[in-house]
Amino acid sequence: MAKLPRQMLQDQSLTIEPEKIALSGDVLSGKVFLKSMPRLSEYTEIHDELAIYKLEFLKYDNGVTQIMGDISTSLITLCQRCLTNFTINIKIPVSIGIIKNKEDIALLKDDLEPFLAEDNTVSLQQLIEEEILLSLPISPLHSVDVCPVVQTNQKYKSKRDNPFAVLKSIKDRRK
Repeated sequence: MAKLPRQMLQDQSLTIEPEKIALSGDVLSGKVFLKSMPRLSEYTEIHDELAIYKLEFLKYDNGVTQIMGDISTSLITLCQRCLTNFTINIKIPVSIGIIKNKEDIALLKDDLEPFLAEDNTVSLQQLIEEEILLSLPISPLHSVDVCPVVQTNQKYKSKRDNPFAVLKSIKDRRK
């Protein structure tokens, strides 16, 4: 019988022990305020947005603890094309292998991202912040049909003749 997820929101700096959670078969789910993530605030404008997470913890025979699940959130960021704010919705699939030292990376399956937990504990907030930061686009842009700069450029786009049209006419004359 599957266990019900634990709901969490109160303690944003919650430190968890992934190995113990995996052995108990628990699933953690809840919400975290993005305001509590200092590195994320360097890249986006943050008000009262929340990150919603659901994380399942598994323990494998080789000793690796795996975290599977997803994180979703909405962020206000700057469009690099028109330099106006827009909202980007992010849904992040999580597939993490907890390692105790750098040598343990060899134990991970290829589809797992390593997360270092030297003292067998992990800050849940740090883990979620890390996943959100890794999923941010390098250069966030509005979609083409919404971006004001693209729409303005379409108005003034001139139709130029194909520079190779002359060659085509010469080719056609030789036939």
